[in-house]
Order: sequence, then C-alpha cells, then structure tokens
Amino acid sequence: MFYFGLLLPVCFIPGYTGASIPTQWAVLCLALPILLHYAPISRVWFGFIAFAILGTLWTPQVDDTIFGVMLVVLWGLSFQLGQSTEDPTPLYKGLAYGLSISSAIAIFQWFGYAPIPVAYKGNVAGLLYNRTILGATSALLILCLLQHRLWFYIPSLLPGLILSGSRGGWVVLACGVAPRLHWSVGVFCALTAILLILAPTSPSDIERLTIWASAIHGLSWFGWSANSFISIYILTPTNLMHPEYVHNDYLQLWFEFGLAALIPFTALGCALVWYPSMAVWGFAILATFYFPLYTPTTAFICCFVLGHSLRGFSPSGLIIRHRRPDLLPWVIDPRPEFSQYRSHPIPL
Repeated sequence: MFYFGLLLPVCFIPGYTGASIPTQWAVLCLALPILLHYAPISRVWFGFIAFAILGTLWTPQVDDTIFGVMLVVLWGLSFQLGQSTEDPTPLYKGLAYGLSISSAIAIFQWFGYAPIPVAYKGNVAGLLYNRTILGATSALLILCLLQHRLWFYIPSLLPGLILSGSRGGWVVLACGVAPRLHWSVGVFCALTAILLILAPTSPSDIERLTIWASAIHGLSWFGWSANSFISIYILTPTNLMHPEYVHNDYLQLWFEFGLAALIPFTALGCALVWYPSMAVWGFAILATFYFPLYTPTTAFICCFVLGHSLRGFSPSGLIIRHRRPDLLPWVIDPRPEFSQYRSHPIPL
C-alpha cells in the first residue's frame, strides 16, 4: 500500500507521460484489482456499475460513456479497497511522500523556473498540472493525516497548498477541521468557508454559475449516461463554452445517472453520520464546487476514505447510535477506538 501511494501522485509527468488522460487512471486500473486480490465489488456498487453500462444504450457519445464506465468501476474498486483496509496509514504515508515531490516542484515554479510544463504562466501545480488539483489534493491528504495523527508528514505538503493559490484547498481544509472544533468555532469556520465558495470573485466563478444553470436545465430521471457532460457545449452571449465538467459532482452525477445517483449520495450521507471522518467532510465540500470524482488522485482518495469510513456499517446500528436528537451529530465518532473525540456519551 505504501508503494502504491507513493506511485500514484508521481506517475503522471505533464508533457512527458501525457496530458489529456492522466497516467494515474492507468495505474489505478492495474493496481486496484491486484490490491483487492480480485475480490468482488459489493452488490450496491455493482448495481451502480450495471446502470452505468446500461447507459450506453442511450448515450449521445459512446466513446465518452465507455470511459465514464471505467471511472465508475474505479470508484467502486477504490471504495471496496477502503472497506477492506484495516490500517490505511501506510497508504497515507506513501501519498504524502509522493505529493511532497509536487510540493517541492511547486516551490521552483513559484520562483519562475518550470521544470515541468504548466497549463499557463503562473500555474503552480507541481506534477498535478492544475493548481486547483494540487491545492485540493494537498488539503484532502492533510485531513487524512490529521485524522490519524501523522503530524510528521504534514509540513512537506504545506508549500503545495500555500503556493498553489487555490482558494478551494483552504475551504476544504477549514470545513474538514471545523467539526473537530468547539461547535461555535466550527460553525464559524464552516460558514466562512461557504461564503468564500459562494462569493463570486473572478470570471471563472461566474462561468461556474453558468455551467450549473445549464446542468440543472438538462437534468432527467434516468440521466444522459456516464461522462456524458463532456459532450455539452454552452452558448453564451459572448462565447462558446466547453466546460467538460459541471464543477459540482452532485449535479454531474444527477445529470449523468439520474435517480441512480442516489446510491453514491446515500453512501456519502451514511458516512457523514456513521463515522464523520475529516476527509469525508472535506470531500463533501469539495464536490460542491469542483469535480474530485473526475480527477484520478482526488477520486481515489475520496472513494477510499468513503469506503474506509463505512467499514462495519449497518443501518440498524446507525439508528441505535443516533437515536437521540443532536444539533451537531457529526462531532460524535461512534467507533470505540475514537471515543476520545466524543463530545458526550452515546446512549445505547
């Protein structure tokens, strides 16, 4: 697991190993079945994959949908790996070492030396090509390291988070840590982060609102098939946009899968109540303004953490553990090994 975590952030070198399709997708396709020892995917995720395959019957573009089905399979495999992994710390350590290389390259890029090609001038992104991806991945991994008290590995990730200039990375970090703080401080941090998301401060934010409106207009009961939004073009009074992604995974899943999107939505909701990991909260927030499920490193981390958070999950246990009303149920960790974080005893 350590070497897989080390390989994933560094296997893609922009300009050398590809650009359109990051190498990480290929590494995930090869490594996940091996790490799982070809274990079968859970029935729920298998049903979601089956629906994604069925979407090829009504897709506007078959090639894009086949790639989208591959993404859905990788989400399921990453989720299953998280559920079957008892101790994720070797993986997080490997990811930290690998992402530290991008963090170091970001320092050179900040001073104007670009050993790795970048999308545009001033784009401090390390090996991840896009500064938003670097900031979001660093924030998600920092939350994972904080969750398991791996303090030693955090400082090397900070240059990438800071120098990327990604506002979203700080929002993810703030919203992930907020539930661990005193409720008043946590609510303040969460509200501040949400205001940073909602306040349009650049042309890209206005474009994002336009994309969301177009996606909402195209919602349907059964969706348009996996990865179908990549075929959408948006005509505005000033230009023709080809966004490729909705920049909101909730909307994109609903757009592409219709009612079947309730499967990942339910899994996320159960994880937020059953075992409120900081990284799960960070993923839930990141998905509101970016597309973490459609970029390889963030997709793997998010699905892995989601699966690990739902280890031992049972609907009946969820009802028993949270039968008493609580204004902030996410500050409670129902697992015995995390009892030191509980705000008050849970009646059983």
